[in-house]
Amino acid sequence: MANPPYDNNLLIKMYTKVKIALNNTDTIAFIMSIPKWKDFDLENQIDIEHLYQSRQIKYEYFMNPITKTKVLIPPYISYLFYNKSFERKNNMITRLQTTFETFTNYDPDSPTNDKSYPVMNSVEKIQYVKNYFRLS
Repeated sequence: MANPPYDNNLLIKMYTKVKIALNNTDTIAFIMSIPKWKDFDLENQIDIEHLYQSRQIKYEYFMNPITKTKVLIPPYISYLFYNKSFERKNNMITRLQTTFETFTNYDPDSPTNDKSYPVMNSVEKIQYVKNYFRLS
């Protein structure tokens, strides 16, 4: 997992190290997260280079321990990277992809307690992103 503090220089260094590691002959896989910032050059570069196998925009709640309320944190993007050596291990790809997709939105207070229970529907997510970018 690669998720340093959201500082532009640290994020660029992280991505550079991921790109170098992908050329390694050892079996390498990364789940890397970056912020979903408006006009973010690093996001554009990652998408243009397209070295990743999967990409998801994520929305999560943070439980404020003081007020005991759920606070929606700004959206972020998770990328799944792995190299050619990893590709030869099909069973690992399936497990990694399942893990990557499992880290999706869910409401822990849902009556069904089902981890796939969506926190927001698609319309709410789109509205949230629009509002988030309007404020940034």
